[in-house]
Amino acid sequence: MCVKVGNAVRAYDRGQDLNTAEVPSMLNLSEAFPNPFNSTTTIAFSLTEQQQVSLQVFDLSGRLVETLVDGLVEAGSFSAVWNADMQSTGVYYYHIQVGSFQQTILMLNRTRSGVGYMVVGIARMESALQMVVIS
Repeated sequence: MCVKVGNAVRAYDRGQDLNTAEVPSMLNLSEAFPNPFNSTTTIAFSLTEQQQVSLQVFDLSGRLVETLVDGLVEAGSFSAVWNADMQSTGVYYYHIQVGSFQQTILMLNRTRSGVGYMVVGIARMESALQMVVIS
């Protein structure tokens, strides 16, 4: 069962009562799945308490591509799906801000044509990310 919360969807185990859902013990942003991806990927995060959440996707130049979540979200585990059909093949990153907590993770959008996909070394991606400034 899922409950929509803004652009994020709260996921529950089957048969679990919405009022008895376990609250996560720590704030967490998970690796996008799948990653690399072709068209869509799912980004999961969890909150220990109700918080203002901003979850955004950027390209390597630092340009905001899409805001997935921006608002007050209750405690629990959530996922947001990013549809990159209209985006170029390449490296993107997603950034979450929850209060003073911030985290950024890289992801790779493969070509839609199926001709192949970009292979970028981890060191190169990390280097490029260090050059990007989030304002």
